[in-house]
Amino acid sequence: MGGFILNKWIQGFKKSSNGTKSKWLKIILPMFALGMFFLLVTINNVFTETYKIEKFNRSKETIRSPITIENTDETKRKIRETIQSVGDRYDVSEELTEERINFLNEIFEAISKIEKDEEDKGDKEEKSLTKQEKLQSFREIVSSEITNKIDEEVFIQLMEIAAKEREEGKSVISAATEEALKEGVRVENLESTVTDVKQAIKYSDLSSDLKRPLTSLIDFLIVENSFFDAEETMEARKKAANSIEPVMIRAGEIIVREGQVITNEKYEELELVGLLNKERNLYPVLGLILLILLITGIIIHETASICRYSRINACSYIFIYGYIHLLYY
Repeated sequence: MGGFILNKWIQGFKKSSNGTKSKWLKIILPMFALGMFFLLVTINNVFTETYKIEKFNRSKETIRSPITIENTDETKRKIRETIQSVGDRYDVSEELTEERINFLNEIFEAISKIEKDEEDKGDKEEKSLTKQEKLQSFREIVSSEITNKIDEEVFIQLMEIAAKEREEGKSVISAATEEALKEGVRVENLESTVTDVKQAIKYSDLSSDLKRPLTSLIDFLIVENSFFDAEETMEARKKAANSIEPVMIRAGEIIVREGQVITNEKYEELELVGLLNKERNLYPVLGLILLILLITGIIIHETASICRYSRINACSYIFIYGYIHLLYY
């Protein structure tokens, strides 16, 4: 039956193929009909049903997303939360840490030198140094920053401690101070760090006479040595932001279930996928029309070219194209 109809069409078109204008007319009119046929068959694939929904009402049916699209607002929210969760980065100054440890060593080394000089004088039966003389010698040996910021009574108390016991005390305060400084002391935790180091000395096995001067040294030795690193902080936040995957609404994904309240978030998702905007349906339809015009234009051009070298009428080719698509659908 299909073959008989096809032959009748071809025979009919052969009789009316004279004249240039007639030829183009017989190409364009069937192509227009073919284009309309394509449009009617395919329009349901691009036309999206829209809903009249108000916020905070309950949905009368389950609504699914017709398209796959990124929820940019939700992606931005996740990125913002991730960035906020990244703490500030701080850089511990090794120079300051080394400086404070050197000050501590300098104090004990100066006291040891003064004692050694005094022993040498004793061997020579010279008069022993007085406290003031020892302090004067101490000031001449150590850095001015030490003598300017530490009470002289602290040095006198350390000098009165036996050398062996003083070395034990030095080990305790050195370990506690170095550990605190290497961990980093920020301005907001300076006071608590000083307290922790003093507690380490307080609960050590040292004598109370030695604990007193050592505790006094802590306020001088522990200083802020950890500073905010803007570059490293920005880099950490950038890496965290880049690790966030886009939040996607997938085609077929349920946005609202039947009976569920339409919250602001759900309303925005419905709006994003175009289920609330009737005008949005216009764009896919326009795109489909442009595609059909492009396809039919190509067919018209190719048909006209073929007809120059063939006895078969142009309309015959167009009918064949339409007939094939009709059988396909």
